[in-house]
Amino acid sequence: SGNVPLYFDRALIISENPKWDFSKYLPNVVVVCLGLNDYNGFGGYTNGTVSAAKKESFKTKYHQFITTLRNVYPGVKVMAFAAQVDWILATVKEIVEEEKTSGYNDVFYADFPYYTGGYVNNGHPNVATHRKIADRLIAAIETINAWTPAVNNIPPKIVKIPSKQQFT
Repeated sequence: SGNVPLYFDRALIISENPKWDFSKYLPNVVVVCLGLNDYNGFGGYTNGTVSAAKKESFKTKYHQFITTLRNVYPGVKVMAFAAQVDWILATVKEIVEEEKTSGYNDVFYADFPYYTGGYVNNGHPNVATHRKIADRLIAAIETINAWTPAVNNIPPKIVKIPSKQQFT
């Protein structure tokens, strides 16, 4: 409970309404990086392992979230970006392989390692580590031809660009 897929349709995280209008902005690629907080909630930080039942629950919800992304963003490619923990790296890789085995070629795997000395405030990446993670993500996206739609030849498009006044 309380994970990203439950809040994904919200325009504001703190409120169930308004809902996000998925038709306004159609991305070429959606990056999903789930697992670190789930790993903690599953007890992984305490003993370094996650039970088989919790792993299957995570995988099931992750597959469902990928399906949600396909439904709200037809033609999108999904970059499953795995974070540094062995359990997460292996499990997200399995999820991507299962998607491909099921006939989906719109999901891709990439990961980033633990950067020694690169964290502050109970494990949050510092600026230099954010840059290393971003560089790794950019390199992965560049390998998947993200600017060509994955299915149905529906070209991704931005239908309205917000004005600068909306952000000041």
